[in-house]
Order: sequence, then structure tokens, then C-alpha cells
Amino acid sequence: MIRLVILTCLAIVTMVSLHSCRTKEFPSCLDTIEAYMNEYPDSALVALLGIDENMIHGKAGKNHYNLLLAQAKDKCFIDETDDSVMLSVVDYYSKVKDKEKLFKANYYLGRIRQNAGRYTDALSSYLDAGQLAEHVDDDFQKGLLYAQFGILYESQMDLPRALSSYETASEYYSKAGSQPHHYFITNDIGRINFRMGRYSVAEESLHEVMEWAYQSGNEYLTGNAVDQLCMLYEATGEYRNMDDLLGSRYAVFYSDTLSRNLSLAYSYARDNKPGLMQEALDAAWNHAMSPNDTASLYYKEYQVFKLLGEDNKALSSHEKLLAIQDSLVRNALQQPLQYAQTEYFKAKASYAGLQARTMRIIFLLFISLLSIILCSVVVFFKRNIERKRMEMERYMEQVAELKSELYNKSSESAALSSMNDDKDEAIRGMKADISVLFSRQYRLLDKLCSVYYETHENSEDMDAIYKKVKAEIERFCNDNKFYRELESVVNAYTDGAVRLLRTELPYLSEMDFRLLCFLLAGFSAKAISVFTGESTGNVYVKKSRLKAEIQSHTYAISPQIMSLLM
Repeated sequence: MIRLVILTCLAIVTMVSLHSCRTKEFPSCLDTIEAYMNEYPDSALVALLGIDENMIHGKAGKNHYNLLLAQAKDKCFIDETDDSVMLSVVDYYSKVKDKEKLFKANYYLGRIRQNAGRYTDALSSYLDAGQLAEHVDDDFQKGLLYAQFGILYESQMDLPRALSSYETASEYYSKAGSQPHHYFITNDIGRINFRMGRYSVAEESLHEVMEWAYQSGNEYLTGNAVDQLCMLYEATGEYRNMDDLLGSRYAVFYSDTLSRNLSLAYSYARDNKPGLMQEALDAAWNHAMSPNDTASLYYKEYQVFKLLGEDNKALSSHEKLLAIQDSLVRNALQQPLQYAQTEYFKAKASYAGLQARTMRIIFLLFISLLSIILCSVVVFFKRNIERKRMEMERYMEQVAELKSELYNKSSESAALSSMNDDKDEAIRGMKADISVLFSRQYRLLDKLCSVYYETHENSEDMDAIYKKVKAEIERFCNDNKFYRELESVVNAYTDGAVRLLRTELPYLSEMDFRLLCFLLAGFSAKAISVFTGESTGNVYVKKSRLKAEIQSHTYAISPQIMSLLM
């Protein structure tokens, strides 16, 4: 009756799922299937297989579908061995950084590899899933993971690790509220404690499992707990407890099993019933499915034949046991899980260390580069400020020299005006006019010079004044109107000397005629350097060249012009 109800529920769930997949969007359909996956895996598998592949669009949908399909097959005991699809699923969820789905993908990749007998690769996948466990809220799924750890370690005779993994799985199952899984894993814990010689702890766990399974109607788990307890009582010599258990209400479930027949064979041998003993052994051989089962049978034959005094048969069974044990040991050594785990964490630690070193090197290079840039900027600005300061000082010196030059001309003009009439009135007039001309040009320079000396402690003011002084001097040097006025004054007081030179020496440049104007006006080389932007050395060189050029002509040169050029 209960089974019929369950089947009816499964059919209803499957129909609802298929209908929803036809009427809803595909992602919503997968979410619906995932919601009841643990409770109704059969229905989930039927629903997934009933989905039209044309409905699956995009990488997200395809990978979610493949993950759920692998999960459903595993829960329905369909052992897949090809990991190619699941590898792509793991790769996808690694890239999108969905840690919860990546955890499941690594777990089911491990299950597929475990089905294929690739235990080292399976352990590696489980370890990858374990690294993500703290980011997953699904305690039930974490319980499944640690249960698989326990199975792998137990298969490699690493009983302490197997026990620890089973105990961790039990804790997660308890948190998830899954009693069946909790008691199944408690049965495994009892078995491992029994194999480790911790008989009292094992007996307590197995009795707890047997009672819960019997009350819950779980016949398989009840029978398995009975088998484990029979072997435990046999190992500890508590034969009465074993006989009582074999005759109890619990023993009616799954009575025809390998372990149960072995226990019965030992019981019949103790009671000296060789016929029944042999029947029990024959029944046990019918259930032998693996090399481990064969080893258990040879060992039991050795025990019962020795108990009956049939030493030759006991020796033969013992020799066969030794042979099969060699095979089992070689097989165990071919899958070095502990070594694989060690190498896995070594690789992880090495990679993490490499990342840390790389980040440290990048950080140091960045700091070094930033320091170099900052130092370069500081040096550049410092040198630029120093260069501007020195140039400004030079401009101020030139302005001071110009001021002194103009002052001397003004003084000289005033002195000449008070001299006797026998002095050259023309020269006095020219000096006076030039003094007036330069005074107009000099006002701004004189004002800037005064401000500079008042604010020279303030770097910002100095820089501003420097720019104004430089701009004013450059404007002064390029003022064509000023040069025309200067040339007019010089011509007026030298009987047209510059005009005459332009006529006789037309090949001279405009800069040469400007230099002649300054020379005929009586300015020093330093003053001319300020006006023209030339160095004083260039002024002397050009002056000598111009004098030689003028003297090479035969026309009469005014003594007044030649004296001014001397």
C-alpha cells in the first residue's frame, strides 16, 4: 500500500514537471525540478529526459541542465563513467564564479570518476568541492561529499581518515534533518570502529542503527546492522549474543546475505553440524561479488574447517586467502589516495604562494616605479624652479643695468645742457630725446623690478613677476615702432647717418642697422644685449664686423659717426 502511494506521488510529480516545462520558461522549469530532486530523484530524471533539447538555449541553461541530469542519474544509481560533459560544466561554473553550482559540479565529476575506477582523480574532484564547502549552505550535499571521502579512504585501508570523514558526514546529515542518511552513515561508522578494534563503540552504534531501521521499516539497513553485529560477536567470542541475535525478530530481514550465511556457517561449525555448515558456505559463495568477498569466504572456510578439525581443507583455504590478499594489496597500492591528497594540497599551497609572491613583486615594482616618477617630477620641478630663479636674477640684473644706463644718459643730458655753447648741441639733443624714448619703454620694467625685490620671498609671486618681466623684455626687443623712432632720432642728430648707411650698404640685415642705431646712440654692449637679445660677445663681434665694413668704402665718413662707433 505504501509503495503504491509513493509510485502515485512520483507519477503526479513527473506529470506536473513535464507540464511546467512546456508552459514555463526553461530556467524556471529547471528550478522546479531541482526543488524536488532530493525527494523524488526518479521523477526528476524522467522530467529532465522529457525536455526537448530545442528548448535549451544559452550556456547557462545547458550547463544547469547537464548538472541536474548528472545529479538525477547518480541518485537513481545510474553509474556514468564518461566525464567529458561534466568537465565542461565545471569549467563553465569556474568562469562565472557560481560557487554553489561549482561545488555540485565538482562533486558529481568525482562520482563519475569514481564509477570509472579512477579513484585518484575522483579524490582530486572531491577535494576541489571541499575547498568550496564553506560557501555552500546545502548541508545535505556536504554530507554526501564527506560520505564519498569515507568510502574512498576505506577502500584504501585508511581507516582513521575514513572514520573522520563518516563522522563529518553524519554531522551534516543531522543538520540537514535527513534521518535515513544519518543512520546509514552511523552504520558505516560502526563498521569502521569494528575494523579498528573499537568493539564497544561499534556495538553501540550498530544497535542504535538496527533499532531505528527496524522501527522505520527499513529492512535492508536492519539486516545490514544484524550482519555487522554477528561478525562483531564472532570476533569477540560472544557466541551466545550472536545466537540470540540470529534468532531475534531483527534477523528475519535480508537473512540470505553473504555476511549472514558466513555467521550461520560458523555457528553450525561450533555446533558440529558440517552439513548445515557447508550449505551456509555454498549459499555465501552465491553472493560473492568482489575479491573482498572472496577473501572473506576463504577466511571463513579456514576458520570453520579448523574448528571441525579438517586441517588439510583449512590449509588449502588459508593458502588461497594469502593469494587473494596479495592481489588486494597490489590493487590498493595502485591508488595512492593519501599521496594524491598530499600532492593536491602541496599544489594548492604552491599556487597560493606563487600568487602571493607575484602580487608582492608587482606591488614592489609599482611602488618603485611610482617612487621613480615622483623623484623625477620633484627633480624636474626643482631644476625648473632653480633655472627660472637664475634666469629671473639675470633679467633683474639686466633691468638694473638698463636702469643705470638710462639714468646715466639722463644725467649726462642734463649736464650737457648746462655746458658752454661750444659743445655739440646736436649730441646733447640726441641724448635727451633717446632718454625720453627709453623712459617710456622702461616704466613697466622699473615697476616690476621694484615689486620683485619687495616679494622675492614668495615663490608664487616671483614666478608671476618672472613671466611678466620676460614677456615685457621680449615685447621691448620686438617693438618695431620703437626702433623706427630710435632710428629717426639718431638720423636727426647725426645728419642722417643710418639713412646714408642704408643707401650705401643695402646688403646689411635689419638687425645690423638696429645694432648701428644703438652704437651711434652711444649705448654699451650690455645695454644693447638687453635690447636685442644677443650676448655681449656677439655684440662686440658684430660691432667690429660693421666697422670694418664701413671703413672698406671710400666715401667720406663723418668724424662724428666714426667717433660714436669707437
